[in-house]
Amino acid sequence: MRYVVQVYKVTTKGCEASNRRINPKRTIPTLDDDGFYLWDSHAIMIYLMEQYGKTSSLYPKDVQKRALVNQILFFDCGDLFARYVTVVNRLLFRGGTSELTDKDIKFVAENYDMVERFLQGGKFIAGNEVTIADISIWCTITNSSTYSPLDLKKYPNIKAWFGRMEALPYAHINIEGRKEIEKLFAKFLNK
Repeated sequence: MRYVVQVYKVTTKGCEASNRRINPKRTIPTLDDDGFYLWDSHAIMIYLMEQYGKTSSLYPKDVQKRALVNQILFFDCGDLFARYVTVVNRLLFRGGTSELTDKDIKFVAENYDMVERFLQGGKFIAGNEVTIADISIWCTITNSSTYSPLDLKKYPNIKAWFGRMEALPYAHINIEGRKEIEKLFAKFLNK
């Protein structure tokens, strides 16, 4: 697999017609695997594991272990990341208020509580091996904590898990991304 990354300036204005065909939702990331286009990070991770990571523990072959990974990915997609995107869109793209609502803060806290419970049974989100579910949730939590801070004293399992995630050889990608998100949100949250 070739790794080609193209970065486009994000705007609220319309995209070129060809880009709309590639990704009608106009979101990032979008994968181009030799003309096969796929958008949504969750779908992309699953595809990459099934297509190129056939022996990787990041997406287990065991049906029950894989089901747990999928369950967490769907939780991220439907709950945690969904709330994150709602707030991001309101703050950055829709001209909304720079204040978080009590509902925003409560919803994110409930999701942090859920992740804390996921981590009670093992070192990682879906057991004792790192999976794409960990990568997904870790990115979402580190980004959402830029506007809804995570009190690690309240979440000892998340704190220990963060340490394990930050020790991974590719952790710098998420850490650098979070710094960029922090800069962006600082402008809108009056920090």
